[in-house]
Amino acid sequence: LESQEELGKKRIRRIISTDFPLYFAVVSRIQQENDLIGPEGGYLSSKLVPMAQANFPETAVTKRVRLGLQVRWEDDEEEEMMENGGSLSPVYYHNVSDSF
Repeated sequence: LESQEELGKKRIRRIISTDFPLYFAVVSRIQQENDLIGPEGGYLSSKLVPMAQANFPETAVTKRVRLGLQVRWEDDEEEEMMENGGSLSPVYYHNVSDSF
């Protein structure tokens, strides 16, 4: 088995239980890239899916605001999980209090 430190680098968590549970609920948050974007424009890209990018041209915003980009990538494991009765929920996040 890999060490907790090695698993942490891969963003994997190990669950150890002395009783066999009927269900485990896995709740996770999609990785979010954040940056301050001002009137001069800017660029955000996902580390998870580099082809997912957002470009903000000059004057797209009128003052410096913190903007975020979240990308969810569906892989073969997730597809198999859903075929076996699992489910994934859509993600929507909007927080206007992050502006400066």
